[in-house]
Amino acid sequence: MKGVDIASEDWGTQRCAEEFGAGWSWIEHHYQGGWDVEGRWIEEASVGLRGWVQVTDQDSECFSNGGTKGVTWVRTSCSATCHPGCDAYVGDTPCDQCLRLICVAAAR
Repeated sequence: MKGVDIASEDWGTQRCAEEFGAGWSWIEHHYQGGWDVEGRWIEEASVGLRGWVQVTDQDSECFSNGGTKGVTWVRTSCSATCHPGCDAYVGDTPCDQCLRLICVAAAR
């Protein structure tokens, strides 16, 4: 989805829950301590694939900064991490790019 199509944090979490089920949410930058998250990828997403993330204490999502740039992370093996050039404070990726939301399941 394009970054400009993401309406809010709640909107992103709702999309993740609709796609993967109850307990799934749109990943937030500070999850598991911040900067990277380990987990299992549901889809066969390739290493190097970027996706939209949210940062609750910054205006770095397309919906919160006027639609200029949003923050993205990249898949590295079995984790997602802030890629080189990632900017959790103002965003790093033009909001007209079509990328996935990165979703995470609550710990069980």
